[in-house]
Amino acid sequence: MTWQPLIRAFGLVAVPLPVKLPAPPIVCCWHQRYDTDPAHIWLRDRVRAAFTTVLTRDRRERHVRGE
Repeated sequence: MTWQPLIRAFGLVAVPLPVKLPAPPIVCCWHQRYDTDPAHIWLRDRVRAAFTTVLTRDRRERHVRGE
């Protein structure tokens, strides 16, 4: 899970929530002048790919654990 390094680093304790919550939406916003900026397009693609990788991996791990 993506949060486990923080738990280890700070000696935290994680417990499951007593209720099931829906996944929060991930929303990105930028000024319209950056819609066609090549550097900004590249950055948005990298951020999208990173989120997709992390969220897909976390979903897969939860499925394996039966959550």
